[in-house]
Amino acid sequence: MSWPCQTGSFGDQSFSTSSGTGKKILASQDPIFDAQKCGPQPGWYAISIHMLHAREGSNDYFLKYFKPVAMTGYSIYLYHITLEDANRVRDDLGLPLIDSE
Repeated sequence: MSWPCQTGSFGDQSFSTSSGTGKKILASQDPIFDAQKCGPQPGWYAISIHMLHAREGSNDYFLKYFKPVAMTGYSIYLYHITLEDANRVRDDLGLPLIDSE
């Protein structure tokens, strides 16, 4: 089984999956890193413990509102955010809701 996954990085590192469903996103393009503006988005996220505890607090909503569904190694947490989860948190943060497609 494979899932589309989003990842963010501060460098220009390669990212691929055996199924080819991975999507490489630089930090400046990823909603995780601009949470105050974009808020949670539906999807699968792989986030390092270092990013979750970043000084600027841009990932605080992951720690406050979501539980990881799995861990990869000792420092990467996997999150699955449904449309309903994202909208529940967006409503709580005062952000516009995402329309279902």
